[in-house]
Amino acid sequence: MEEKVFSSLNQEKKVLEGFVSGIKKRERVFLVAEHKDKIIGTSTVHLKRGREDHIGELGITIAEGYRGIGLGRCLFEDVIDLATKKLKPKPRIIALMVYENNKPAIALYEKCGFKKVSQIPDAVQWKEALISECRMYKYL
Repeated sequence: MEEKVFSSLNQEKKVLEGFVSGIKKRERVFLVAEHKDKIIGTSTVHLKRGREDHIGELGITIAEGYRGIGLGRCLFEDVIDLATKKLKPKPRIIALMVYENNKPAIALYEKCGFKKVSQIPDAVQWKEALISECRMYKYL
């Protein structure tokens, strides 16, 4: 199922400008994985603000056909390493959200030292089912 992420090219441009601004301010790191001139994965960590600026929020996306080969773990470990070296202030916790039915991702996160800290029941609707969302933390 293809999902439309951005409603317009202008909206996509604004999101990317925000990413670049965050990188320049040392509030975000961003990695891109390519294969044969095609983007096959991305990963980012951005600092939360105010009293939560000790937390880096992690996001990762791997294209279909490239999952299960170790790319996720590689991106995951590299973006966390980059975040600890480049972000100011240095994050003390890396946090992420994952759908409870995404067992491969949860297994990867747990292997990398993440622990479930909370769960939001029925947080998202996917294929007409309500799916809980898990919050996971890794203390650095």
